[in-house]
Amino acid sequence: MGVDLIFRLILFLYLICTLFLSPILAKDSKDTQKSPPPKTATYKYWNADRRILDLKGNPQTFYGQVYYDVAYNKEGRIKTVTRMGENREPQETYHLIWNRSGTQSEYKIEFLTAGNASRLDDYLYSNKLSHVRPGWIADIKSRKDGRPKEVSFSDKLGFTYYSYTFNYSYDRSVEMEVVESSYFDSNGDFVGRHLIFREGDAWLNMIQYYDENNQIIDTHELIHDFGKEETIRIITDASGREITRKIIPFMQPDKYAYRLEWTGREIIDHTTDEGKIADYIPKSFLSFSYGFPIVVGTALVNNESKTGYTIGLGRRNFFKIGSMKMNIGLEMNWIDFPSAKPANHVQTLSYFLVGQMNPKIPWNFIPANLEIGLKFGGGLISPGYGIVGGLSTQFNLAPTPLFIGLTANGVIASGMADNIALTYWGTFGLVFGLNFDDK
Repeated sequence: MGVDLIFRLILFLYLICTLFLSPILAKDSKDTQKSPPPKTATYKYWNADRRILDLKGNPQTFYGQVYYDVAYNKEGRIKTVTRMGENREPQETYHLIWNRSGTQSEYKIEFLTAGNASRLDDYLYSNKLSHVRPGWIADIKSRKDGRPKEVSFSDKLGFTYYSYTFNYSYDRSVEMEVVESSYFDSNGDFVGRHLIFREGDAWLNMIQYYDENNQIIDTHELIHDFGKEETIRIITDASGREITRKIIPFMQPDKYAYRLEWTGREIIDHTTDEGKIADYIPKSFLSFSYGFPIVVGTALVNNESKTGYTIGLGRRNFFKIGSMKMNIGLEMNWIDFPSAKPANHVQTLSYFLVGQMNPKIPWNFIPANLEIGLKFGGGLISPGYGIVGGLSTQFNLAPTPLFIGLTANGVIASGMADNIALTYWGTFGLVFGLNFDDK
């Protein structure tokens, strides 16, 4: 049996290498076949949040229009993006700094002409604190999805004139994403804030402005008429009295806007076909669990039941069944049912390939950091075979990568011992683990 266990352990390690290392090696192989990256290019469209360029051309193509001159670094990643005005004069330059793997970046914006910060985004910034001068720098700290969370506006000497912070949430009572923009003066004193409400498909619905005492100033409501392809803007004062009502050009969402939908557990970004979690969830995890048998089959009734241990390694959202995303992982389990009778003695290892899905139960009392997993799989239970099913509840201890939870598993096994053809057992215990980003 010792040789058999060694063989199965080697097989388990081989499966780990195949599952987790082959995608990385394949990516590296593709990277070596890429053509030399371009040094410069010109585009009509630039989305700073997503670091996306679109509609490639040349300055002559965009004569009399706004366009963007782009420079790349030696790895082919965007280094600078300069917005050119209709008169072909540079307006501001985005300077990007990437991490080593090229998966995330931070950036600063150097203003080359005077104007307002609202030229960076029509809705995030307020007229209260917006003026910029040539040479000023906007230092942006980004969330993991690329959108800004903090922005400070300073001169070349480093003096900060004002700053903004942004919070992103989802209001289930109105089924809208809410972006809170708060602004502070050079002393760090609160000056005001406004709330931006967007419906699930990124349509701007309303903006509410508040003063330094957090009292509402006015509300801008936007009604989109899809039939007439026009937008009606209604402005009301603090008392709710209508001040103006005006028809403005149809305000369609940006092509690369964050289109969000609340599932009851998380905000899903539907901008790409596969969908991304807006608040980034690491793709891989490592877990350790232990459980005590609480139910055993008749073949194990006379055996001693001891604590079993499991080491697991997996990847989240590895594939889909219909619209259901599935985690996949490999588990190595220590099974311990000793007996005085050698024919009934069970003390061995099992190697299971398992899949796990989150049913995403939309109950309000379930915390957002609680993940419920339904598990099923099968594999080798030396010297036999078996299948496993289970349920786990896992608390992700954000912002740390750690998690802790409860786990319950049921196993049906065949051929584990000379005198045990078929049996089963169920365990209940604790699970600990570590989420980690793929770099």
